[in-house]
Amino acid sequence: MAEPVRAPCPISHVEWCCRDLDAACRFFESLFAWRFRRFSRHYALYAPPSGVRVGLMERDAAAASGPGVFVTVADIDAVLAQAQALGGRLDESAQTIPGYGRWAHFLDLDGNRIGLFEPLRGTG
Repeated sequence: MAEPVRAPCPISHVEWCCRDLDAACRFFESLFAWRFRRFSRHYALYAPPSGVRVGLMERDAAAASGPGVFVTVADIDAVLAQAQALGGRLDESAQTIPGYGRWAHFLDLDGNRIGLFEPLRGTG
């Protein structure tokens, strides 16, 4: 069985899907004064100096199930292995965000989708 996670892992960010990324950025910037940084044509992130980040992912049809939650971990591969050893399932293997970190998704015992985020060392 995989070695258990030893320290509590904080929530990294919450992610909303949207149909129009530019409009969604303007909406949240006007409403909450969040300033988004574009990572790609379809993704932007609000990263306050501390606290939970907010990601916006442009999709053809915005997800009706609500926001996704990502948990910050020190070793994404170890946590994915541990989740699977405990009965969870891999949903999306780890992907790299150049200059920022890595992300992945797994499904818990009930099929809930949970995101993991591993920041680049020193970027916490």
